[in-house]
Amino acid sequence: MARVESEVLPGGSASGHRASLLLLGLLPLVLLAGLVWLFLAKGTDLIGTSGAPPDALLKLQIERVTFAPHQILATVRNVGPVEATVAQVMVNEALWQFSVSPKPTIPRLATATVAIPYPWVKGDPVEVKVVTSNG
Repeated sequence: MARVESEVLPGGSASGHRASLLLLGLLPLVLLAGLVWLFLAKGTDLIGTSGAPPDALLKLQIERVTFAPHQILATVRNVGPVEATVAQVMVNEALWQFSVSPKPTIPRLATATVAIPYPWVKGDPVEVKVVTSNG
């Protein structure tokens, strides 16, 4: 028959040692739960707001540019937090007339097509910039 021996640590019993190990193991979980609760309860109070007005965060992103005869078509998406209005279009650092469809004011995350009458030449580089009403 096999004999089972238990080891008793000096200064205490084996069950007391297990209890302290269990408490040490649970301590990180309790701290993590407390941090999660703090984040969910206080959220933006912990990190604060940016302090910048939403209009200062306007951003239009040009997703696609296509060249039609005597015309440049740019697909623009509003990736800012509020609606943005296309105020100016620059081609090679010069202001050009343009039209926006469906309308110059683009809602958040919506797209619009900017049509620019421009006599482009195949092979020549063209830089297109779209400027919002805030600049």
